[in-house]
Amino acid sequence: MTKRPIRDKVHGSWRYTEARGIEAEIAISCLGVTLPLREVYERVDFRSPVNPGS
Repeated sequence: MTKRPIRDKVHGSWRYTEARGIEAEIAISCLGVTLPLREVYERVDFRSPVNPGS
């Protein structure tokens, strides 16, 4: 799960959007792009280490 703050230009407040799952995407409207979480986390290994702390 990824949370991202978004500024509400009309009301001047912040709100959060939530993206769940590796197939989710986050739209960054001020840049006109959509960011796939699959690409963000492409090189992240989520497996736990076999011997933590060694």
